[in-house]
Amino acid sequence: MMKTSDKGGRRAKNFWVLFIVMALLGIGGGCEQVSKPEIRKPGPLQIVVPAGTPIPEYHAPAERWRIQHSKAISQKDFSERECLLCHNPQTGCQKCHKYVAAKEINLAEAAFIWASEGKDDK
Repeated sequence: MMKTSDKGGRRAKNFWVLFIVMALLGIGGGCEQVSKPEIRKPGPLQIVVPAGTPIPEYHAPAERWRIQHSKAISQKDFSERECLLCHNPQTGCQKCHKYVAAKEINLAEAAFIWASEGKDDK
């Protein structure tokens, strides 16, 4: 009988310790809110789309395409190389991929296709 009451007391103590720790983390130290990459919002994660860039039908609506583009690539509907024809990985792809911890786009062709844009920014 003594063991049962000790177990219940320990559980109650553990609950309150956990509760206090969670409360302190929530009040004082929780995670910092990080803004997500966006096309029309200035900031360090701004995705740059040059003015006048045509948006293909299959990219509409953009939110659906943003979520499902990796599926299209894995099903071989498109290749990463084809994406490079319109998308600069440094000003778009990498910002989102880093934000969601996805694989970065790392193709040698990108440096050649988008080389002039990197020089203009300096």
